[in-house]
Amino acid sequence: MKTPALKNQSCSALLVASLCVANTVCALAGDPASKIAMQKLDLSRPEAGIRVQPVLPGEIAQVNVGLVSIVGPNKLVEQGNPQQEIVWLFLSGQGTMRTMDHLYAVE
Repeated sequence: MKTPALKNQSCSALLVASLCVANTVCALAGDPASKIAMQKLDLSRPEAGIRVQPVLPGEIAQVNVGLVSIVGPNKLVEQGNPQQEIVWLFLSGQGTMRTMDHLYAVE
């Protein structure tokens, strides 16, 4: 199977750029009722295993966001269905992502 490399640096830059644009748009709107929801996240590395932290639950209807930390030779299986979309943003680390019959190296 072909394993194209995903570069986590460009993903991180995209996330930062997106957050900056959202912040600027809200500031330009001048609506004091517009607030950007914030949450402190535990970014420490777990000793072992898998940790999933909910991120801003309920902020966007029908959207679930989680911060997933995987340490060691573990795997997380995310069951999808035709009515939902799953998006992964890799911030750091190394591993392999498998979707259907494709493998992607995360570096």
